[in-house]
Amino acid sequence: MDYDGAYKVLFSTARMVVDLVRGYARELDLDEIDYTTLEPASPSYLGAEAVKRYGDLLWKVQTKGGRPVYVLVLLEFQSSVQDYMAVRLMTYVGLLYESLCQRQGFPPLPILVPVVLYCGRDRWTAADSVRPLVLAEPAALAGFVPGFRYILIDERRCELLGLEQRNLVDAMIRCGRAASAPAASEEVLRLQEWLRGDANAALRRAFVTWLDIVLIRPQFPEVKLKAGDGLVEVAKVLGNSMTWIEQAETEGREEALRDTFQRVVRNRFGEPVAEAVASLSRPFESGETFARALDRAYVCRSEDELLSKLATL
Repeated sequence: MDYDGAYKVLFSTARMVVDLVRGYARELDLDEIDYTTLEPASPSYLGAEAVKRYGDLLWKVQTKGGRPVYVLVLLEFQSSVQDYMAVRLMTYVGLLYESLCQRQGFPPLPILVPVVLYCGRDRWTAADSVRPLVLAEPAALAGFVPGFRYILIDERRCELLGLEQRNLVDAMIRCGRAASAPAASEEVLRLQEWLRGDANAALRRAFVTWLDIVLIRPQFPEVKLKAGDGLVEVAKVLGNSMTWIEQAETEGREEALRDTFQRVVRNRFGEPVAEAVASLSRPFESGETFARALDRAYVCRSEDELLSKLATL
């Protein structure tokens, strides 16, 4: 599976699409639309060819008055700037409209809102509509230039949301923007807390797939997650990054190790426990003891168990 596939696994869930709209595609966050009714558009509505092409990224919602409305969100996941992205998306939309027109008894065409989720390092410089890409001369013909546009979300540069919102798209972006593997580990542990319970099992698996492909494989190609590994196991892989630990140890950054450990403990057990471990010295004597301490912070189920395990490092 590639980057596109990893993103599509995540955004084939209604919760991710709702959080995308509410947090980052606010043009779609309209009072008259009830996003609690969001569901994949049915194959009988779209036709087999359209379903094959766009899969689960096409969604149906209802107004708060109960009237069905088809707002179809096309997600394009890009790691590099595409100068003519607006033209490409306009073509996609045209093909989908054509497919819908061929359906017998089809109602008025729905609104199609393309959303580009960009994760590249360079700033996105492409036009967000077709109009700037067309030479509108002579001026008398300018009215024939298409006004088609798309919504751009730049993962590396968009404004982050408050953690109190528990927005999963924001959590995904925070993982990708983490300054170090241990920092990403903290974000993953927060995700684990937010996604507890059987109802979120599919979302947890989707995030494990995304984290494996986007974060773990590029940075730690020797690491192979096992079938059934969850977010806690991913957090352990990232938190036990020996590359980062060895660098910190070489540079004499005991305070950085101590701070990272306290933040992991704080996220799992709360502030009083984080303060209790602050006075410990054994976990920070070497990269090896730090790695063992982090492992215990991830797997222990209670404060007493953690403190007992730390005492026997």
